[in-house]
Order: sequence, then C-alpha cells, then structure tokens
Amino acid sequence: MSESRASGSVCRFVGSAIVAASMTAVGCSSSDSSTATSGTATPTDPSIAILSPTTGSCVAVGDDPNAEVPILVSTSQLALRPPVAATDDPSTSFCTGYAHCGHLVLTARTMPDIAAVPVFNNESAGPVIPLLLRKLANRYTDFFLTVAAVADDGTPIVHIDGATPVTATLKISVRAACDDAVDAGSK
Repeated sequence: MSESRASGSVCRFVGSAIVAASMTAVGCSSSDSSTATSGTATPTDPSIAILSPTTGSCVAVGDDPNAEVPILVSTSQLALRPPVAATDDPSTSFCTGYAHCGHLVLTARTMPDIAAVPVFNNESAGPVIPLLLRKLANRYTDFFLTVAAVADDGTPIVHIDGATPVTATLKISVRAACDDAVDAGSK
C-alpha cells in the first residue's frame, strides 16, 4: 500500500494507530503553504527529524514476511507532495512554483558494510515511511537508515547553503524479538 504512487493522495497510511496520531501531530495537509517557500520569497532552511524509532533501539518485528518498521518523521520548511512518475508530464507536478518541495526517500544499508551504497527502500509524501523488510536480503540485522528530501526529478533538496542535502539518519537493530523491544507492528 505505501509503495503506490496515488496521484491525489498527500498523506499515505500504513494502517496503524500511530499513523493517525502522527498525522494530527505533524499536520500534513494538501495546501500547507507554511511548510514551503513559494515563488521568490527568501527561503528558510529546511530540515527532517526522525521521531521514532530512536537511534540505537532494537525493533521487534516477529516472523511475518511482510513486516514493516514505521519510520515517523517531522519536517520543517518542506512541502511534501506525491512524487510525479517519470512517465508523467512534468507540468503536472504538485511542486511547480515552490522551493523545498518534493517527497521523502528512505534508503537502507547494513551496519557492517557502512561504506556500501545505500539501497532504495521506500518513499512517502507523509510523516510515516515504512521500512519494507521484504525488500532487504537480511531483515534481522543492524541498519543505517537515511531519510532524504528529493524533488520530483529525484535531485536532492538542499539546505540554504546550496550544497548540503536535507537528510536525517538513524541506526536501529531489527530482530524477531528483543529485550524491551519497540513494537513496530507487523502489518
């Protein structure tokens, strides 16, 4: 469900109670002009913060082959909109006329191979990005996750310095079960 590119949906749902609560708390909206810079106004620095799970936590996912770990994020000065498919007309972009507008991309790599190129896992236009464990060769390991803001054409959205990509990182351990584990659900 979270992998689809619904053309009119700004906020995507993964079907858990945390999503409904986070949508209210984060304030996702299809017309939220306060989170992006329109036209030629002076931009402010965009940012992403990962709210849950916390860095260093162990996340229990059980043995469901379709288990997901919901990554809850908060953004500032970013307008999150559904991505435009490569086959779509660029003029249909929800981001036309806005700076710091696009969607979020989640990449993953395993901790022992920290120098490896991160692998695309999922994308979202809302505050929850599920880590799709079925896309990973080994689901029960330590992961280094990166959430990046990207424009419709896939280019990174950068800070106002013009060079540094807007990202947030997270290190987690994913296990079938762990002591005092965060219940990530297995939807």
